[in-house]
Amino acid sequence: AAHIYPYVLGTTVMRMIFGDEGVGELFHVRNGLLLADFVEKRFDKHQLVILPAKDARLHQDGTIDRWVLNVVDDSIKDIRVIEINGTFADLHGKELTFRTSARPAARYLYFQYLIAMLRARKHGTKIFKPKLPQDDNNDGQSGSTDTRPVPWGTPGPYMRERMVRALVAEAGHE
Repeated sequence: AAHIYPYVLGTTVMRMIFGDEGVGELFHVRNGLLLADFVEKRFDKHQLVILPAKDARLHQDGTIDRWVLNVVDDSIKDIRVIEINGTFADLHGKELTFRTSARPAARYLYFQYLIAMLRARKHGTKIFKPKLPQDDNNDGQSGSTDTRPVPWGTPGPYMRERMVRALVAEAGHE
């Protein structure tokens, strides 16, 4: 299982970031996902993120009902993945399937998303942007890239505001 919030950061930092809501969840199902090894490796490197689906809903218990996998790092889009007989670009936008009612807490995936976006900005990573149908009339490339992040589409109280500000300041945003 993949920890969403890294267990190496420990419970003290977890409480600083999430407040009392995260107490006791470091090794809980709400902070974990069962992912294929090839996905977990890229997720841990912040090259993939898991976002709420466009029509997802945030529930009172802090879970979101529908999630999709998105490629962040453009450099991995064409890497062949034997397990799916395709590439990482083929996984972009695919909805995750859960075999039980257990769902990750949105706050941990939001944290992972923020770290991925801030790391991409800090390191100048090109953000993968899949080709849209209207792009067919453009330059004929298989897709375009830019450095704008994909927005987190579901509002909610995921992290302490001062921690979000501190993360953004660390990444060099003014």
